[in-house]
Amino acid sequence: MRGLRTAGLILLLGIVSICAVAADHRIVRLPIVDAKDVLFTHLSTEEGLSQSRVDHVLQDAQGFLWIGTYNGLNRYDGYHFQHYKPKANNPNSIGGVFIYALLQDRSGALWIAVDQGLDRFDPASGKFLHFRSNPTDPASLAGHVEHIAEDSDGILWLATREGLDRLDPGSGKFTHYRNDPNNPQSLGSNDVRFVLEDRQGTLWVATAAGPDAFDRRTGRVIRHYPNFQQPPLDRIFEDRSGNLWLTATRGGGLTSLDRNSGVFTTYTFFDDWPGTPGLRGCSAVLEDQHGMLWLATKPDGLVRFDRTRRLFTRYHNDPGNPSSLNNNDALSLIEDREGGIWVGTDGGGLNRFSSEPSSFTIYRREAGNPNSLDQDYVLSVFEDSRGILWIGTKQLNALDRKTGRYTFYRHEQAKPGSIGANTVMGAVEDHAGFLWFGTWGGGLNRFDRTTGTFKAYRHDPANPASLSHDYIEFES
Repeated sequence: MRGLRTAGLILLLGIVSICAVAADHRIVRLPIVDAKDVLFTHLSTEEGLSQSRVDHVLQDAQGFLWIGTYNGLNRYDGYHFQHYKPKANNPNSIGGVFIYALLQDRSGALWIAVDQGLDRFDPASGKFLHFRSNPTDPASLAGHVEHIAEDSDGILWLATREGLDRLDPGSGKFTHYRNDPNNPQSLGSNDVRFVLEDRQGTLWVATAAGPDAFDRRTGRVIRHYPNFQQPPLDRIFEDRSGNLWLTATRGGGLTSLDRNSGVFTTYTFFDDWPGTPGLRGCSAVLEDQHGMLWLATKPDGLVRFDRTRRLFTRYHNDPGNPSSLNNNDALSLIEDREGGIWVGTDGGGLNRFSSEPSSFTIYRREAGNPNSLDQDYVLSVFEDSRGILWIGTKQLNALDRKTGRYTFYRHEQAKPGSIGANTVMGAVEDHAGFLWFGTWGGGLNRFDRTTGTFKAYRHDPANPASLSHDYIEFES
């Protein structure tokens, strides 16, 4: 599928300056699988978080986590939370409870977009300095801040709903960049959602009209990339190879942009795109230390994109699994210095997991899934010569790990050849390939895989050569 193509525009202003306009959109639908190989731990209001909605997370130079919620700013030291909220009689306290963006600059100062404007926090003094919008002062903040970025020169760039703001932290001076309908080198829209400086020093500005490549030294747009969808793409991410990825917090999939050709390619894993704007979205993209892309999505939870295999993998909440993601509305992502990935959610607080593949695979009972263990209380495990796991619980479970399929064997009084009792305490395999199971109350049972039947050897008071009792346990 291709979108509309618009003619290019070339401007000559003294030195040649080019502002080309092109739009070409392609859609690639890829498969998605659900996985459970990631174990999540959780931090919520029960552990001291001020609110369970976590829009923003960063790790500072000292290793502290800063967590932005809609009920104040939280600092987490690995054990305890410290809350920052406005105090009526303290002008040096934080300026609002709604946290919209977070950034630590190269000096170590923390910049926080709050409901009342922009705050700068000095960790040494513990004081907040406030920057507010003043309609009578053209040198003040333009408006509500959506995102904060720092460029390679230490200058801050603020995405606002009133245009793009440049802030010199040294002087505290703001410079505004806005859309001018008569100037094709101005921003495509004053509705600015996100700012990113790429490895080449170009500033990428996500506007409601589409992403703009912006020369931060001249203050001019180098190239417009008209938006192909509504709601617009409003997040930009550059991976370690220099590829640009864009997402929308409402609607769409994961989109790559070829900055040379202007071609957008959207990789989607659901069939009803683009007919469901607002129902699905991606709020954050992260590339982990192994080169995998992770997406914080709604309502699909955490999604991993393997670009080599061209496969999406989804991790979402499973009510029967306490180690699953605890909320499917994921909002934010960071990777800490230990390789742990933190997922901020809308209602579940923070979820953390290790980006390193787990050494353990957990097999447990899954409510509503008949192809899972019958219960979590496991009494015995045995692997036979064919690689089948025989798991003793309140019945006998046979797991073929190659296919993931379970077969269950239960004691049935009226069925000849069934196992002698449901509680299986141990198993062994003899040289002829027969399996032997010790049961609690059902004696010793031999299983013939050819016929699929059991033969029980039981205690018989009238036969001194029989088993001494029917409760069999195997020594390891």
